[in-house]
Amino acid sequence: MIRMISRAALLIASVSASFAMAASLNFEHLQVRATPPGASNSGGYMVVENPSNQSHALVAVESDIAKSIELHTHEMKDGVMSMHKVKDIVVPAGGQVVFQPGGYHIMIMGLHHTLKVGDMVHFTMILKNGEKIAVHAPVVAPEDIKQHDNKMHMGSSDSMHKKHMKMDDETEHH
Repeated sequence: MIRMISRAALLIASVSASFAMAASLNFEHLQVRATPPGASNSGGYMVVENPSNQSHALVAVESDIAKSIELHTHEMKDGVMSMHKVKDIVVPAGGQVVFQPGGYHIMIMGLHHTLKVGDMVHFTMILKNGEKIAVHAPVVAPEDIKQHDNKMHMGSSDSMHKKHMKMDDETEHH
């Protein structure tokens, strides 16, 4: 009986591992900005890599740490930097998209509690194809947020940024 349970556990573990390895997108260098007491918002950053031969779109992020989580970007318009919700972020085949301050980021709004350095945040990344990928991000001090280079050199960062996002003009923050 114990041997049978052990075999079943091993089978479940190997199937789970193969699903995790078969994810359409890889989420690397995840981090969430720590917040001072009473702050209601934070941001999440990462590098999203697409090892496949077809593009994939990230359409949503879920977590139980806040009332609302959205995909956002910053854009300079008429000399004013504004933040906007985006409907999706397309990661091209063999490419990557960098989420970092001043660009794409996970906007975490209505925090249920203060995010302290060393905490771990659990996210579920939702792709346009319906795939859900569980990831974990450490909470780091704002000054420790790492900037990453985008390996895709397809023109200026503005043109590249616009190529990968679809704006949702209903949500705008200044």
